[in-house]
Amino acid sequence: MCSSDLAAIVDEIERLRAELVPAAELERVQRRLLGAELRRFQSILDLGGALCQATLDGEPALHFEARRRGIAAVEPEELRELARRHLHPERLTVVAAGPAAALQTRLSAVSVSRT
Repeated sequence: MCSSDLAAIVDEIERLRAELVPAAELERVQRRLLGAELRRFQSILDLGGALCQATLDGEPALHFEARRRGIAAVEPEELRELARRHLHPERLTVVAAGPAAALQTRLSAVSVSRT
């Protein structure tokens, strides 16, 4: 990772905190998440795990429909509020491994405290 990668991550966090996610982008992500929900049942082992979790969470018959509705109900304003509450660029922690001199050079453009 280099400083431009880190800067792009910080820019994206700031964008999520300041702007609404475009409706088309949110719809794409919701469809992807709903598809991932269906993939959770592709094998008997996956189905067993999902049913076990649903049983532990309470009413299994309602569990899957509630998850589907929850994904579909997400609004851009909610995402912005979550980003404002939980994503703080000034608290970003970068963990890097490798030769210190090389890392310092690659990350020099980004304000990172070294320990």
